[in-house]
Amino acid sequence: VGSWSQKREVPIRKHIRDFDKQVLKGFRFQNEVSGLAPVTETDEYLEWSFAPSDRQSAADMTYLQIYYFTSAGATPQIPHTPEVCYRQGGNQVTDIGDVDLPTPGLAPGVDSVAAKYVRMSHPTEQKNRDFVVVYVFCVNGRFYDDREKARWYLAMPWNRAVYFAKIECATRIANPDGLRDALDTCRVMLGNAIGELVQHHFPTSADIDAALR
Repeated sequence: VGSWSQKREVPIRKHIRDFDKQVLKGFRFQNEVSGLAPVTETDEYLEWSFAPSDRQSAADMTYLQIYYFTSAGATPQIPHTPEVCYRQGGNQVTDIGDVDLPTPGLAPGVDSVAAKYVRMSHPTEQKNRDFVVVYVFCVNGRFYDDREKARWYLAMPWNRAVYFAKIECATRIANPDGLRDALDTCRVMLGNAIGELVQHHFPTSADIDAALR
């Protein structure tokens, strides 16, 4: 493969580990959680757990995962989505759907980002028997709720300097009719997280252009 088609790295502006927890309004940081993802393949990631900041809240423990990937040479490989990787732990998918994440001020005319949710259950777990994961990909500043679409855009030959990020949030569904409440919890967390990532962490268009020089 000619050098003209090789991908170039785009350095992150601010390390993911330095993400400002204070922007996650309504959530209180608990601890770092290891092993949430089977393979990270990057040093730029976080896996954190949060409790509701209002002790009277009915919300449950919520988990935030952010992974940032960039590499020189071959196109970076986008990891499997929750409906695939969580099954490796014995979970069963019970529902998959679409959800919009509120992102006011992210860009002119953009008030939300489309994401995917996966509802799952574990036959031997009691407390965490029913839970939901909401996830979205970001490729060079564009958001995708579908892994194949993200892979397609990442691989396009005109995208020579590339990065992508996978952003996830998970929480327990408290009762059989509690999906909406659980999704609202994830929507708030991810909406605030995406705004912070775009504003302070992810490369700008100028950074991507600079990586080509």
